[in-house]
Amino acid sequence: MTVVLGLIVSSAPAVFAADAGMKTFHGHVPAVLSQLQPKGRLSADTNLSLAIGIPLRNTDVLTNLLNQIYDPASPNYHHYLTPDEFTAQFGPTEQDYQKVLDFARTNGLTVTKTHGNRVLLDVSGKVSDIEKAFHVTMRIYRHPTENRDFYAPDVEPSVPSTLPVQDISGLTDYGRPHPRVVAKLASTTPKAMTGSGPFGLYMGNDFINAYVPGTSLNGSG
Repeated sequence: MTVVLGLIVSSAPAVFAADAGMKTFHGHVPAVLSQLQPKGRLSADTNLSLAIGIPLRNTDVLTNLLNQIYDPASPNYHHYLTPDEFTAQFGPTEQDYQKVLDFARTNGLTVTKTHGNRVLLDVSGKVSDIEKAFHVTMRIYRHPTENRDFYAPDVEPSVPSTLPVQDISGLTDYGRPHPRVVAKLASTTPKAMTGSGPFGLYMGNDFINAYVPGTSLNGSG
C-alpha cells in the first residue's frame, strides 16, 4: 500500500568554516545572551537529550519533484513517494548515518533512538561530554521575561567539517512551549454524552456546531 507523504523542506541553519577542518552552526545561541551575564556553568554531570539533524541529499531534485507533484499539468501530479522511496532517493546514506553514530559514541554520547529515514539521531549525554563533542561551554542564565533560569552554550557549536551534520537541537531550554488555550476545570462528575448520534455519540454536525457554528461549509470541493 502506497503511503501518501506530505513534505516541507526547510532551509538548514547557516554553516561556515570556523577554522581548518571544522564547521560551525548558526542559531544555537539565543540572541538575548548578548544582554545577559551568566550565573555559572551547568553542572558537568547534568544529562541532556539532543537530536542531531543530518542533511537530505539531492535537494535540488527534491524541490523540483515537489513542484511537479503539486502541478496539475505535470505527469508527476499527485504521484506521491512512499517513505522508503523518499529515503532511497533523498535521505542521508547509511554510510553518512553511521558516521554520525560513530561520532556520537566516540564522544561518550548514548544513542537513544535511530530513525528509518536517517534524518535524525537522538542521543543523550553528560554536559561534560557534550561540551567536548561540540566545542561549547554550557552556562546558566536568568531568563529575562520568565521566573526561571535557563541553560545555553556560550558559543555556537562546531563539529569536524567532514561530518554530515546540519543541526543540533536541545543545547538550550531558553524557549519552552507554552499553552495558548486556557482550559476550564471540568467537574469531577462525568457528564453524559450529548451528541446527536446513538447513545449520545458525537457526529459530524456536532463538531461543526461546536467549532464553526453557522457555517454553510459541508466539505465538498
